[in-house]
Amino acid sequence: MSEAQPEAEPDLKPASILRRMFETGEWSDLKIQTETRTFDVHKNVMCPASPFFQAACSRDWKEAKTGVICVPEDEHTIKGFIRYCYGIFDPDQCSDDSITQYDRAICELLIAADKLAEEVAIEYLSWSWEYYADTTDLGIWLYGEERRYIVGPKIIREIVSSLASAMQRLLLSDDGSWSKLQSCPELMTDVVRFVARKSSRVSDAWLLDSPAYMQAADGAGPSDAEA
Repeated sequence: MSEAQPEAEPDLKPASILRRMFETGEWSDLKIQTETRTFDVHKNVMCPASPFFQAACSRDWKEAKTGVICVPEDEHTIKGFIRYCYGIFDPDQCSDDSITQYDRAICELLIAADKLAEEVAIEYLSWSWEYYADTTDLGIWLYGEERRYIVGPKIIREIVSSLASAMQRLLLSDDGSWSKLQSCPELMTDVVRFVARKSSRVSDAWLLDSPAYMQAADGAGPSDAEA
């Protein structure tokens, strides 16, 4: 008869504890409800990470009494945001589908963070974004409903500079790429402005300074290295 194996010691590292709390919902005292899923979370994790949840749990909101906070964002976006608050965010888990949806999922998360979190969260999440997707489609989506003002200048600069670098291909392509770009005049204007600023034939290029939503914190727009 084989000897009984001793039970494995629980991993008491803070990151492991927080991951286990997120995955099991054990000792949870707050619910975050989306249209398709309800998450059991912990106030002492969510409130320090999010002024929105801190207000919902401490002020005279009905959510403070019911312990249920309803949010309009989809469950995948909220799951990513909760994982960020628990310190276990992984951008690779934002989407199980195509790369285009991966990039869009990151942007959705940034938009949610703008409402739910602090600037540090937005800065962190923006650096988790990488350019892989169909830039034109993603750019048009971000320029719709003023999303470009929310996701931060890093992403917008990368999209505009990438499209500017591909302008010759877009113009010569017969797959409708140029027409697609023309369907969003604001995005097209930023791309043309970017190209014009790099042209030696344009005088007074400083008049073509990038709009505020493309400028870094120091006021700098897209750099020559991004061209």
